[in-house]
Amino acid sequence: MLLPNCAVLPYKTYLGLTALRHDGTVEPAPADVRPLLTVVGDSITCGYGNLTEEPGRGYDPLEEDGAQAYGPLAAQALGYRYQAVCVSGIALNSVVGGALPTMREIYPYQDAPLERRLGKTDLTPWDFGGESTEVLAVNLGTNDAYAALFSGDLVAAEARFTADYAAFLEDLRRWHGPKMKILCTLGPMQYYLFDGLERAVDRYRRETGDKLVWCRKYPLMNPMDGTGAGGHPTAATHRAMARTLADWIRALGGPDEENHA
Repeated sequence: MLLPNCAVLPYKTYLGLTALRHDGTVEPAPADVRPLLTVVGDSITCGYGNLTEEPGRGYDPLEEDGAQAYGPLAAQALGYRYQAVCVSGIALNSVVGGALPTMREIYPYQDAPLERRLGKTDLTPWDFGGESTEVLAVNLGTNDAYAALFSGDLVAAEARFTADYAAFLEDLRRWHGPKMKILCTLGPMQYYLFDGLERAVDRYRRETGDKLVWCRKYPLMNPMDGTGAGGHPTAATHRAMARTLADWIRALGGPDEENHA
């Protein structure tokens, strides 16, 4: 039996395990054959500020609970396994000031933000052959919208987002294989680039014939559910998002069915 006594150092983007002690025998975990849900996104997917209802508050690791974010809650409702690729402040293709890498830059690696912080230039690739994601839900575009507003050329910024989103879909399909469902989402903070997202999905489906890609909005944040730190969704809003995502996945059925939900 494993009896851990862990000292954990919380840090924005990273989690450092500093100690692990046990008084029993460490055994391999049993194989988990449940379907895998992977969520990809920014601070919303991280659960930023979801444990407070004070929108004026800044980042506090004690007020961010990834276990109460929409991704793991949807997976739990479905009986799926869960993993996340998410960084607060990240965008698909452009970030104001370039303070963060983009999702397209970090996605194919094990932990590009940490390795870059440690000064590594030869990043460790992620072994996509070692996983079998059933459903991948992408929630990107919120930070791209803010970057677009500061770009000085909204039309060009929106066109670049659409083109890069379609290219990212091609990357995801190449990395993950032909059977995985890809759900392209946006919300619940704002939907500024949703039209561009829809154009990207339509272009990708038309050019590739890939029918296992869809797009949908999460319901807009409900004032009755409060507002979390920095205007982010609260735990109550995450529960509503989880219901939306889980219901959508149930409605799509098996991976070989052609659906147009």
